[in-house]
This record gives sequence, structure tokens and C-alpha cells, in this order.
Amino acid sequence: MAIAITSAGAFVVLDETEDLQNATATPSPAGDADDNDTSNPLPAAFSTALTSHGVVTFAEAALSGHNGAAGNTGANIITVTGATATTDFAFRGENGAAFTAYEAGATSTLNSGLSAVAPDGTITEIYLFADPDDNNIVYGVAGDSGDDPIVFAIYLEEVKNASNITIGAKMWTVLADGYTLAHTTDDHDESLDLADKLFVAAVAENDFSFANAPSGQNLFMMFGNTTLAILVTG
Repeated sequence: MAIAITSAGAFVVLDETEDLQNATATPSPAGDADDNDTSNPLPAAFSTALTSHGVVTFAEAALSGHNGAAGNTGANIITVTGATATTDFAFRGENGAAFTAYEAGATSTLNSGLSAVAPDGTITEIYLFADPDDNNIVYGVAGDSGDDPIVFAIYLEEVKNASNITIGAKMWTVLADGYTLAHTTDDHDESLDLADKLFVAAVAENDFSFANAPSGQNLFMMFGNTTLAILVTG
């Protein structure tokens, strides 16, 4: 069965305005009511990863579908069907390109199309990196080097059923302390996004056995079945 990833209809909107902006805290105007700022604790994996990279405090956090109501835990941003217990999900760039790991000396070529404003007013292009230990985390970094500071981070929180199979996912975002995003207008509700820059992909391992391969010098070998196969040459 093919794995399908579809939009669940929820969004995650982080408002840079000080204090929480969501349907409960700011029901008016509409540009604030549709934000998803939250004071809910971050998932442990996300919090631990941020701390390990020096993001101990952050200015804002948002959760997909969060409306600020007491007990609200957000909503799935995607729905997944056809997965198995071994299926992995990860953030990917355009055409499934993997993000460079955020490590010292690394260089990313995946420009987010956004720019960061540092506390001293310096404006720098933001590049996307993956967490080196968790492919559900992407960092927006002020520069293309793994030595540059994190501006924002995004976490894909997989939602699993009783059989430990992923059936959907929520999305969290945080903005690091001291940073804002560079805007092109004076509209305080101007929207910036990562459209066509950030995608979710299913990743699965498949094993192929060479046990029955004929001996000798073969020009090529084929393994698999009619739906999944590999061709080995050389």
C-alpha cells in the first residue's frame, strides 16, 4: 500500500508581536485571531535539541491548530495513511533533497528566501539546516554555515496510533530570542512562509538479498519484485 501524506487543514502561524496571539488571547482583529502562539511546553525531543544548540530561551512559540483555549493541544497539520511501524518521516527540501546537518564547519545551499534581523540590526539571509540527530527538526540559520546562530526552528511531532504507526503530525515553531524576520512592507500582519522550501517525506528501508545471485562476471543484476526493484551495474 502506498504511503499518502495529505494536508489536514490546520496551519501553524507564529506572530512576532510580544505576548501571545491566538483566537483566545487576541480574538480581534482577524489577523491576530488566526495566529497559533502557545505557552504549552515544547515536546521533550524538540526542547532537548534546542538546548543542545544553545537556544535556551526563545521569544515566541507556536503549535499547529492551537487556539489558546485551556487544555488545547493543537491539531494535526498533515494526515498519513499507508505507513507501517518502520516508516520514518522527515523534513525535506524541494524534490526530496535532504537538508545539511547543523554542525560546525557545515555549509547549506538551501536558502529559505527569508532574512533575519539580528539584535544589532544586521540583516542576514536565512539558510535551512537539519538537526544532526533528528530529521524531524529543521533550523533556520542566519547564514549558510553550521557555525552561524539559529533564528528559528521547526519540529514535526508525529502522532501515532496504538500500533505505533504514524497517522499524522503536528508542527511546532519557535523564534530565537533577539531575532526578528525582515519584512518588505509596514503591515504588522505581513505573512512570511516557507512555501516550496519545506516538505514532509516518508522514508522507508528496503532489504534486497544477493543470496541467489549467479556467480561470475555479470554486466548487471536485478533484485526486487514488480513494484519495488533495483538495478546494479558495474
